[in-house]
Amino acid sequence: MLHTLNQFKKYRPFVESLFRANGQIHFHSPFSIEASLIQYQNKNIFVVIDADNSIVTAFERKSLHIWQCIFNGFPLLTKKDIQQADVDRFLQSAKSKLDAETLYFPLVYKSVSVLAPFVNNPSFKIYDRLPNPVVTGSFDPDIIWQRVISRFGSRADRQKKLFGRQLFTKSFTGVDVKENLSKIELNSWKRIYKQDMLSRDNQIDYYSRIIKSGLAKVTFAFDKNDNPVAFRIDAEINKVLFILKWSYDDNYKRYSPGFYLLTVDLFKSGKNASYKYIDLYGSPDNLKALIETGRLERTDIFLSESPQAVARISNERIAYDARINNNYRRNQSIKKLFNYG
Repeated sequence: MLHTLNQFKKYRPFVESLFRANGQIHFHSPFSIEASLIQYQNKNIFVVIDADNSIVTAFERKSLHIWQCIFNGFPLLTKKDIQQADVDRFLQSAKSKLDAETLYFPLVYKSVSVLAPFVNNPSFKIYDRLPNPVVTGSFDPDIIWQRVISRFGSRADRQKKLFGRQLFTKSFTGVDVKENLSKIELNSWKRIYKQDMLSRDNQIDYYSRIIKSGLAKVTFAFDKNDNPVAFRIDAEINKVLFILKWSYDDNYKRYSPGFYLLTVDLFKSGKNASYKYIDLYGSPDNLKALIETGRLERTDIFLSESPQAVARISNERIAYDARINNNYRRNQSIKKLFNYG
């Protein structure tokens, strides 16, 4: 168990090898782990490694005896032939070493094989969360665009043309983009409600670092004066493209840059044909609904000695999901979730 970059250096080659062979999401990459250790440097974060059985995970302390896994979606990086008994022993050992009453694994995909040890084990509690939209089948831009028009109507063509007359896109990886990301976030509607990356646990450093490392790629929309006005951050892992983040400068909302980045720009590259699917990575919303073809079920998992802690966290998450779902069903924007005025 370790919590500093220097401690992680010893295990980096092992984690890199395991990630290259079996990584399922960007969180499993050593670049992501290093970025997280830096992002959370003023908080309690521990990376837990069992090199003998090839298991890696990481936890952030949420309160005195509650630790939350930071590998959302796929809580464990493991070898392919991992034994369920080894997983169970690993988690029980981690719980003990962290002096935790509760280990909380949020938003785990039900399809992951590592879920199996939890399903019939009375030590674990499982609660369903909102599903995760995905795009499967053809990624041909013409087919995607016809889907968008069929769901959004003639507004789609108007918004696409308006963007094209005033803005353009360009992608970057392996370089420092923190300044451009910050400019957009500081002028986004999220800033007002403290939902931007600078306000939330210093996410701006994490995403800037995984882009600079080459683990992720960012596509910016620029105006004619080369001012960054919107972005979309992607990461390709094991032939799955994860759409991690997108945001826009509210001063340019009339050009619908978020709409363009997701419905048009995302499908420009011929490389899309090699993906198994595109993971839109998050709860359903009206923008994702324009392109999605299906959804992946997700669940929260708790290993806990405290029914009170499990009830408190699960009730809060279930209520949050209900707000998101009601907002979506009413055809309202994500912004409405935070704008009560």
